[in-house]
Amino acid sequence: MDRASARALLDENLQSPELCSKDSVRRLVERTFQRADVDVSARGPLSEQDMLADSADCDNRSAEVWGLLDTLRGAGETVVVAHDGLHDGGKSVTRKWKLKHDNGQMRVLYRRGPEGTPFHTICLEGLIDGPMTTALCVLWEVNSAKDLYPQYTESKWLEQPTPGQGVLVVRLRTPWPFEPRETLLEVYTVPCFEKGLVIVVLRTPPPGPSPLSREGPPIPPVEKGVTRMDVRGGYIFQQISPSKCYFRTIFDMDMKLAMVPAWIINLLARQFGSHAIKVFDKVVKDVDGRKNAQYVETFTRLLSTDRFLQNVRDGLSEYKPPEST
Repeated sequence: MDRASARALLDENLQSPELCSKDSVRRLVERTFQRADVDVSARGPLSEQDMLADSADCDNRSAEVWGLLDTLRGAGETVVVAHDGLHDGGKSVTRKWKLKHDNGQMRVLYRRGPEGTPFHTICLEGLIDGPMTTALCVLWEVNSAKDLYPQYTESKWLEQPTPGQGVLVVRLRTPWPFEPRETLLEVYTVPCFEKGLVIVVLRTPPPGPSPLSREGPPIPPVEKGVTRMDVRGGYIFQQISPSKCYFRTIFDMDMKLAMVPAWIINLLARQFGSHAIKVFDKVVKDVDGRKNAQYVETFTRLLSTDRFLQNVRDGLSEYKPPEST
Protein backbone atom coordinates (compact mmCIF):
# COMPACT_ATOMS: atom_id res chain seq x y z
CA MET A 1 0.00 0.00 0.00
CA ASP A 2 1.47 3.36 -1.05
CA ARG A 3 1.25 6.62 0.89
CA ALA A 4 -1.83 7.87 -0.93
CA SER A 5 -3.72 4.63 -0.23
CA ALA A 6 -2.58 4.60 3.40
CA ARG A 7 -3.71 8.18 3.91
CA ALA A 8 -7.04 7.36 2.26
CA LEU A 9 -7.51 4.45 4.69
CA LEU A 10 -6.85 6.70 7.69
CA ASP A 11 -9.24 9.36 6.36
CA GLU A 12 -11.91 6.72 5.74
CA ASN A 13 -11.61 5.44 9.30
CA LEU A 14 -11.68 8.97 10.71
CA GLN A 15 -15.02 9.40 8.92
CA SER A 16 -16.41 6.09 10.23
CA PRO A 17 -19.43 6.01 12.59
CA GLU A 18 -17.18 4.86 15.45
CA LEU A 19 -15.24 8.14 15.32
CA CYS A 20 -17.83 10.55 13.91
CA SER A 21 -20.29 10.27 16.78
CA LYS A 22 -19.68 12.00 20.11
CA ASP A 23 -21.52 9.19 21.88
CA SER A 24 -19.33 6.49 20.34
CA VAL A 25 -16.17 8.49 21.09
CA ARG A 26 -17.26 8.80 24.71
CA ARG A 27 -17.77 5.04 24.85
CA LEU A 28 -14.22 4.57 23.52
CA VAL A 29 -12.87 6.86 26.24
CA GLU A 30 -14.93 5.13 28.95
CA ARG A 31 -13.73 1.73 27.78
CA THR A 32 -10.11 2.88 27.76
CA PHE A 33 -10.12 4.35 31.25
CA GLN A 34 -12.10 1.46 32.73
CA ARG A 35 -9.35 -0.86 31.47
CA ALA A 36 -6.67 1.45 32.82
CA ASP A 37 -8.27 1.55 36.26
CA VAL A 38 -8.19 -2.21 36.83
CA ASP A 39 -6.71 -1.78 40.29
CA VAL A 40 -9.59 0.38 41.55
CA SER A 41 -10.93 -2.49 43.66
CA ALA A 42 -7.65 -2.59 45.57
CA ARG A 43 -8.29 0.96 46.76
CA GLY A 44 -11.78 0.13 48.00
CA PRO A 45 -15.13 1.46 46.78
CA LEU A 46 -15.27 4.97 45.38
CA SER A 47 -17.16 7.67 47.22
CA GLU A 48 -20.00 9.53 45.54
CA GLN A 49 -17.69 12.54 45.19
CA ASP A 50 -15.05 10.41 43.47
CA MET A 51 -17.62 8.96 41.08
CA LEU A 52 -18.82 12.45 40.16
CA ALA A 53 -15.22 13.52 39.60
CA ASP A 54 -14.63 10.48 37.37
CA SER A 55 -17.72 11.32 35.31
CA ALA A 56 -16.58 14.93 34.86
CA ASP A 57 -13.09 13.70 33.95
CA CYS A 58 -14.57 11.39 31.31
CA ASP A 59 -16.59 14.32 29.91
CA ASN A 60 -13.43 16.43 29.63
CA ARG A 61 -11.38 13.66 28.03
CA SER A 62 -14.15 12.81 25.59
CA ALA A 63 -14.26 16.47 24.53
CA GLU A 64 -10.47 16.52 24.10
CA VAL A 65 -10.48 13.34 22.00
CA TRP A 66 -13.40 14.60 19.91
CA GLY A 67 -11.65 17.93 19.26
CA LEU A 68 -8.44 16.16 18.22
CA LEU A 69 -10.29 13.77 15.90
CA ASP A 70 -12.14 16.67 14.31
CA THR A 71 -8.85 18.44 13.58
CA LEU A 72 -7.24 15.23 12.30
CA ARG A 73 -10.19 14.72 9.95
CA GLY A 74 -9.78 18.18 8.48
CA ALA A 75 -6.08 17.68 7.78
CA GLY A 76 -6.90 14.80 5.44
CA GLU A 77 -8.08 17.18 2.75
CA THR A 78 -5.70 18.58 0.15
CA VAL A 79 -6.76 22.08 1.17
CA VAL A 80 -8.75 22.66 4.34
CA VAL A 81 -10.94 25.73 4.68
CA ALA A 82 -12.31 26.31 8.20
CA HIS A 83 -14.52 29.33 8.87
CA ASP A 84 -13.20 31.28 11.83
CA GLY A 85 -15.85 33.98 12.01
CA LEU A 86 -15.79 37.58 10.87
CA HIS A 87 -12.73 39.76 11.20
CA ASP A 88 -11.12 42.72 9.49
CA GLY A 89 -14.20 44.79 8.96
CA GLY A 90 -16.55 41.92 8.22
CA LYS A 91 -14.29 39.98 5.83
CA SER A 92 -14.49 36.23 6.21
CA VAL A 93 -11.19 34.69 7.36
CA THR A 94 -10.27 31.11 6.47
CA ARG A 95 -7.52 28.72 7.54
CA LYS A 96 -5.91 26.67 4.78
CA TRP A 97 -3.23 24.04 5.14
CA LYS A 98 0.01 24.88 3.34
CA LEU A 99 2.74 22.45 2.40
CA LYS A 100 6.16 23.02 3.97
CA HIS A 101 7.94 19.79 3.05
CA ASP A 102 7.14 16.60 1.14
CA ASN A 103 9.70 13.90 0.36
CA GLY A 104 7.20 11.43 -1.09
CA GLN A 105 6.98 9.50 2.18
CA MET A 106 6.46 12.23 4.79
CA ARG A 107 5.08 15.73 4.68
CA VAL A 108 4.89 18.81 6.91
CA LEU A 109 1.86 21.12 6.74
CA TYR A 110 0.95 24.29 8.58
CA ARG A 111 -1.90 26.74 8.85
CA ARG A 112 -2.94 29.75 10.89
CA GLY A 113 -3.41 28.74 14.51
CA PRO A 114 -6.34 29.06 16.91
CA GLU A 115 -8.31 32.25 17.31
CA GLY A 116 -6.35 34.96 19.12
CA THR A 117 -2.86 33.53 18.56
CA PRO A 118 -0.30 34.52 15.89
CA PHE A 119 1.27 31.06 15.87
CA HIS A 120 0.77 28.31 13.33
CA THR A 121 -0.77 24.89 13.81
CA ILE A 122 1.65 22.21 12.57
CA CYS A 123 0.69 18.89 10.96
CA LEU A 124 3.17 16.06 10.35
CA GLU A 125 2.10 12.89 8.58
CA GLY A 126 3.51 10.04 6.58
CA LEU A 127 4.03 6.36 5.93
CA ILE A 128 6.38 4.58 8.36
CA ASP A 129 8.38 1.56 7.23
CA GLY A 130 8.02 -0.24 10.52
CA PRO A 131 5.37 -1.88 12.72
CA MET A 132 3.03 0.39 14.65
CA THR A 133 4.33 -0.99 17.96
CA THR A 134 7.89 -0.01 16.99
CA ALA A 135 6.80 3.49 15.97
CA LEU A 136 4.89 3.92 19.24
CA CYS A 137 7.86 2.51 21.15
CA VAL A 138 10.19 5.17 19.73
CA LEU A 139 7.76 7.88 20.84
CA TRP A 140 7.06 6.23 24.20
CA GLU A 141 10.70 5.77 25.25
CA VAL A 142 10.91 9.30 26.63
CA ASN A 143 14.11 8.64 28.56
CA SER A 144 15.97 8.16 25.28
CA ALA A 145 14.66 11.31 23.58
CA LYS A 146 17.71 13.33 24.62
CA ASP A 147 19.88 10.82 22.75
CA LEU A 148 17.84 11.29 19.55
CA TYR A 149 17.55 15.08 19.59
CA PRO A 150 20.77 16.95 20.53
CA GLN A 151 18.84 20.07 21.58
CA TYR A 152 17.22 18.11 24.44
CA THR A 153 19.08 18.29 27.74
CA GLU A 154 16.66 16.20 29.80
CA SER A 155 13.72 13.91 29.04
CA LYS A 156 11.91 11.68 31.51
CA TRP A 157 8.57 10.42 32.76
CA LEU A 158 7.32 12.08 35.93
CA GLU A 159 4.46 9.60 36.28
CA GLN A 160 3.10 6.52 34.49
CA PRO A 161 0.13 5.43 36.59
CA THR A 162 -1.25 2.94 34.07
CA PRO A 163 -0.27 1.56 30.64
CA GLY A 164 -0.74 4.15 27.92
CA GLN A 165 -0.86 7.13 30.29
CA GLY A 166 1.77 9.40 31.76
CA VAL A 167 3.19 12.82 32.49
CA LEU A 168 6.56 13.65 30.95
CA VAL A 169 8.99 16.54 30.88
CA VAL A 170 11.50 17.52 28.21
CA ARG A 171 14.03 20.32 28.58
CA LEU A 172 15.72 22.06 25.68
CA ARG A 173 18.83 24.19 25.43
CA THR A 174 18.31 27.63 23.92
CA PRO A 175 20.80 30.23 22.72
CA TRP A 176 21.63 33.27 24.84
CA PRO A 177 19.86 35.46 25.95
CA PHE A 178 16.84 33.13 26.24
CA GLU A 179 16.09 30.98 29.28
CA PRO A 180 16.12 27.20 28.87
CA ARG A 181 12.75 25.86 27.74
CA GLU A 182 10.83 22.88 29.02
CA THR A 183 7.75 21.05 27.83
CA LEU A 184 5.64 19.23 30.40
CA LEU A 185 2.95 17.03 28.90
CA GLU A 186 0.06 14.92 30.04
CA VAL A 187 -0.24 12.02 27.59
CA TYR A 188 -2.96 9.38 27.30
CA THR A 189 -3.90 6.89 24.61
CA VAL A 190 -7.30 5.80 23.29
CA PRO A 191 -7.13 2.69 21.09
CA CYS A 192 -9.71 1.76 18.48
CA PHE A 193 -8.33 -1.63 17.54
CA GLU A 194 -11.33 -2.61 15.41
CA LYS A 195 -10.17 0.09 12.98
CA GLY A 196 -6.45 -0.56 13.51
CA LEU A 197 -6.01 2.80 15.25
CA VAL A 198 -4.32 4.23 18.32
CA ILE A 199 -5.13 7.83 19.27
CA VAL A 200 -2.74 9.76 21.53
CA VAL A 201 -3.79 13.01 23.22
CA LEU A 202 -1.27 15.41 24.73
CA ARG A 203 -1.45 18.77 26.46
CA THR A 204 0.42 20.94 28.96
CA PRO A 205 -1.47 20.73 32.28
CA PRO A 206 -1.41 23.59 34.83
CA PRO A 207 0.51 23.20 38.10
CA GLY A 208 -1.54 21.33 40.68
CA PRO A 209 -2.78 17.78 41.36
CA SER A 210 -1.90 15.00 38.97
CA PRO A 211 -4.38 14.95 36.05
CA LEU A 212 -4.10 11.16 35.77
CA SER A 213 -4.28 9.69 39.28
CA ARG A 214 -5.37 10.64 42.76
CA GLU A 215 -2.16 9.28 44.29
CA GLY A 216 0.24 10.62 41.64
CA PRO A 217 2.80 13.39 42.14
CA PRO A 218 1.46 16.90 41.52
CA ILE A 219 2.36 18.91 38.42
CA PRO A 220 5.28 21.04 39.64
CA PRO A 221 5.41 24.82 39.24
CA VAL A 222 7.92 26.24 36.79
CA GLU A 223 11.41 26.47 38.24
CA LYS A 224 13.20 29.79 38.42
CA GLY A 225 15.31 30.43 35.33
CA VAL A 226 13.23 28.08 33.14
CA THR A 227 10.34 28.88 30.78
CA ARG A 228 7.60 26.28 30.26
CA MET A 229 6.16 26.12 26.77
CA ASP A 230 2.49 25.34 26.19
CA VAL A 231 1.66 22.46 23.84
CA ARG A 232 -1.70 20.98 22.87
CA GLY A 233 -2.48 18.38 20.24
CA GLY A 234 -1.99 14.70 19.60
CA TYR A 235 -1.45 12.07 16.98
CA ILE A 236 -3.03 8.99 15.49
CA PHE A 237 -1.49 5.79 14.13
CA GLN A 238 -3.14 3.59 11.51
CA GLN A 239 -1.92 0.03 10.99
CA ILE A 240 -1.36 -0.61 7.29
CA SER A 241 0.27 -4.03 7.54
CA PRO A 242 2.29 -5.91 10.17
CA SER A 243 5.37 -4.07 8.89
CA LYS A 244 3.95 -0.63 8.03
CA CYS A 245 1.83 2.08 9.61
CA TYR A 246 0.64 5.60 8.81
CA PHE A 247 0.66 8.43 11.29
CA ARG A 248 -0.67 11.98 11.53
CA THR A 249 0.10 14.43 14.31
CA ILE A 250 -1.22 17.94 14.85
CA PHE A 251 -0.10 20.35 17.53
CA ASP A 252 -0.15 23.98 18.64
CA MET A 253 2.88 25.23 20.53
CA ASP A 254 3.64 28.50 22.28
CA MET A 255 7.41 28.76 22.76
CA LYS A 256 7.00 31.78 25.07
CA LEU A 257 9.45 33.93 23.10
CA ALA A 258 7.86 37.32 23.70
CA MET A 259 10.69 39.32 22.12
CA VAL A 260 10.79 37.25 18.91
CA PRO A 261 8.45 38.07 15.98
CA ALA A 262 5.73 35.46 15.43
CA TRP A 263 6.89 34.77 11.86
CA ILE A 264 10.30 33.65 13.14
CA ILE A 265 8.69 31.40 15.77
CA ASN A 266 6.47 29.88 13.09
CA LEU A 267 9.50 29.30 10.88
CA LEU A 268 11.34 27.58 13.73
CA ALA A 269 8.31 25.38 14.49
CA ARG A 270 8.08 24.23 10.88
CA GLN A 271 11.81 23.54 10.70
CA PHE A 272 11.67 21.60 13.96
CA GLY A 273 8.80 19.56 12.57
CA SER A 274 10.73 18.73 9.40
CA HIS A 275 13.78 17.67 11.40
CA ALA A 276 11.82 15.67 13.98
CA ILE A 277 9.93 13.67 11.36
CA LYS A 278 13.20 12.71 9.61
CA VAL A 279 14.82 11.56 12.87
CA PHE A 280 11.68 9.64 13.87
CA ASP A 281 11.50 7.77 10.55
CA LYS A 282 15.21 6.91 10.67
CA VAL A 283 15.11 5.57 14.23
CA VAL A 284 12.04 3.39 13.50
CA LYS A 285 13.86 1.91 10.48
CA ASP A 286 17.04 1.37 12.51
CA VAL A 287 15.17 -0.42 15.29
CA ASP A 288 13.07 -2.55 12.96
CA GLY A 289 16.07 -3.38 10.78
CA ARG A 290 18.43 -3.77 13.75
CA LYS A 291 20.90 -1.35 12.16
CA ASN A 292 21.90 0.61 15.26
CA ALA A 293 22.97 -1.33 18.34
CA GLN A 294 22.35 1.65 20.64
CA TYR A 295 18.71 1.94 19.61
CA VAL A 296 18.03 -1.75 19.13
CA GLU A 297 18.98 -2.74 22.67
CA THR A 298 16.93 0.02 24.33
CA PHE A 299 13.81 -0.23 22.20
CA THR A 300 13.78 -4.01 21.87
CA ARG A 301 13.76 -4.31 25.65
CA LEU A 302 10.87 -1.84 25.90
CA LEU A 303 8.92 -3.67 23.18
CA SER A 304 9.11 -6.89 25.18
CA THR A 305 8.37 -5.46 28.64
CA ASP A 306 6.09 -2.40 28.33
CA ARG A 307 2.45 -3.31 29.05
CA PHE A 308 1.08 -0.54 26.85
CA LEU A 309 3.01 -1.78 23.80
CA GLN A 310 2.05 -5.37 24.59
CA ASN A 311 -1.62 -4.32 24.77
CA VAL A 312 -1.30 -2.62 21.37
CA ARG A 313 0.34 -5.68 19.85
CA ASP A 314 -2.38 -7.95 21.23
CA GLY A 315 -5.16 -5.58 20.22
CA LEU A 316 -3.94 -5.37 16.63
CA SER A 317 -3.28 -9.09 16.25
CA GLU A 318 -6.65 -9.76 14.62
CA TYR A 319 -6.96 -6.50 12.64
CA LYS A 320 -6.74 -6.96 8.88
CA PRO A 321 -6.66 -3.74 6.82
CA PRO A 322 -8.58 -3.73 3.53
CA GLU A 323 -6.64 -4.52 0.39
CA SER A 324 -5.37 -1.51 -1.54
CA THR A 325 -7.27 -0.92 -4.76
